[in-house]
Amino acid sequence: MSRGPWGSRKRQRLSNERWRLSCKAELLEEQHEKPNVQGGRIMALFPSQEWMSELGRLLKESKEYQQAAKDWEGGLALIIEPDAVCKQEYYAYLEPHHGTIKEACMMSKPDEKPAAYVLSGPYSAWKDVVMGKQDAVSSLMKGKLRLKQGKMASLMKNVKASQITMKTMQFIKTEFVG
Repeated sequence: MSRGPWGSRKRQRLSNERWRLSCKAELLEEQHEKPNVQGGRIMALFPSQEWMSELGRLLKESKEYQQAAKDWEGGLALIIEPDAVCKQEYYAYLEPHHGTIKEACMMSKPDEKPAAYVLSGPYSAWKDVVMGKQDAVSSLMKGKLRLKQGKMASLMKNVKASQITMKTMQFIKTEFVG
């Protein structure tokens, strides 16, 4: 069955959109190298309830995050998939709401809390994000992390808040499984 002339045009439009979003994310990353947060107060294992609580605390204290996330509503579920380093699957939840964090916790199952966005990827990809080796938005564009639920376009409206969140992760004194 022939796809017709629209198949390749649609693929090209999607490719151009990904490139445009990637450029926007890189520009925002250059403009916001370090979020204005105080360093983590505790050493926490990633992922754990203590680690998520510390992330929530740091984001609540960040004026830059408060400004960037002032219009953000809807939970964000993180699925940390097993890989060669970590053999267990974990589920984390972050609920931004108009510049603050209503909740930051671990979940026992992926759909335990209502999430507008669900990001998933192997433990090693999340570890790279937490360590600052890889940006979450570019990891999404490269396929290292996947958006399993929610629309990329609406997530990109909050790209600045997303990047501040991911950069804030680097300020948590973190111990890793592997």
